[in-house]
Amino acid sequence: MWGVPALLNACAKAAVIWLRRALLFLLYLTGHVPEHVAFVMDGNRRYAERQHVDKATGHTHGYGKMVEVIHWCMELGVRHISVYAFSIDNFRRSTEEVTALMRLAENKYYELARDNGLAEREGIRMHIVGDLTLPPPSVQGAAARLMRNTAALRRQRATLNVCFSYTASEESVAAVAELQAAVRQGLLERGDVTPAALHGALRTRHDCPPVDLLVRTSGETRLSDFLLWQAAHAHLCYLPTLWPDLSVLDFARCVLSYQRQRPLQQSLRRKAAGAVAAEVVVPAAAPETTAVEAGAVTAGGQRARTPLNPGGGEPGADKQNAPADAGVTSREQLGQRRRLASSNLPGPRADSSSNAAGAGSCSPGSSCSGGWGVRRHYARPARPTNSGASEGGSASPGPPVADPHGSRGHEARASVRGPSGESVGGAWGRLASFFDKLEDARLAWIASHVDL
Repeated sequence: MWGVPALLNACAKAAVIWLRRALLFLLYLTGHVPEHVAFVMDGNRRYAERQHVDKATGHTHGYGKMVEVIHWCMELGVRHISVYAFSIDNFRRSTEEVTALMRLAENKYYELARDNGLAEREGIRMHIVGDLTLPPPSVQGAAARLMRNTAALRRQRATLNVCFSYTASEESVAAVAELQAAVRQGLLERGDVTPAALHGALRTRHDCPPVDLLVRTSGETRLSDFLLWQAAHAHLCYLPTLWPDLSVLDFARCVLSYQRQRPLQQSLRRKAAGAVAAEVVVPAAAPETTAVEAGAVTAGGQRARTPLNPGGGEPGADKQNAPADAGVTSREQLGQRRRLASSNLPGPRADSSSNAAGAGSCSPGSSCSGGWGVRRHYARPARPTNSGASEGGSASPGPPVADPHGSRGHEARASVRGPSGESVGGAWGRLASFFDKLEDARLAWIASHVDL
């Protein structure tokens, strides 16, 4: 038999849960739900000082709040969540605190990976994002087991990026090194190195959309080297509340602020995408380039900027109006311009029914995402369609399939055809193979560390 106090306590908890879900459902109805929300979980140590407990206890309370916030995001409908758990710079803290944090991370990774844990109950695939060569081997093994177990979940409702032993600076350097190695090995060409390729080479993977809303607690107003590329146009919400004290009302205020500012965010992303897609840098000609082809290269072997056709028609149509002394555009340059014009990358994914409105444009009422094209393109097979034909009569094919879990997609790539019937497996096929190679490397790392 329950006593009266216990019954009242249970009723109070049920009422709080009901009110929280009702609040989040109203947020869902009132505006756009952010697809990717990131959190800088700051204030655990100050919370410990205020509560007169040790720092390890403060970090434990911070982990509990992280689990609670994940539930809020899931109830709201957020599909991608990123949390800043441990920075590479945090290794400079006292040995006692770093050891306690490593032990906490190891224990919680085991807890999350076990049967009927948070990941399995909620259907969350987890990625430990960062330089995992720095933590102790026991932490590496726990992280590998967590990623292996959650990757095998049949029901995956959301993705959680735990940025551990992470800084955006280190992530960017590693991504550039991967691109350089791919070019040297012939996996990519120089013209394939675009912002979209760099985004896919980051540790957050190519199928992770950019951050829509970034929340930082504790009153600090800086990013602290967290997801700098992914949060380029994110709505920033700084809260004076310490992380363990964060409430669902604080979270709701941040979401409301994002919903009010989303039109501006979409506009900024479209402008940034249009600025990048407005022109393409053509690589310098090789020494054996003929005199006819050399006209497209400036004196001294410098790279010439070749603007795209702003009218949205056939990308190579402007060659007919070029001056006679401009030379003949090489097949490689024309193919590169056609790929950029048809893919509309990097930036917002143009609606399939858009006409020649210009790169990165989005007509009112269309289904433009406003800032993300690569993930959605690669999430499903792309087939040529006449609905995306411009006024010039050319269709803009989508890129090939690149399964985010490491499976290939050669059959889908072989079936994609360009505006004139030629295969576009070149650029998009190389990018897909590059992303597959990165995923294979991640899977190999997991397989080699699960027994640590």
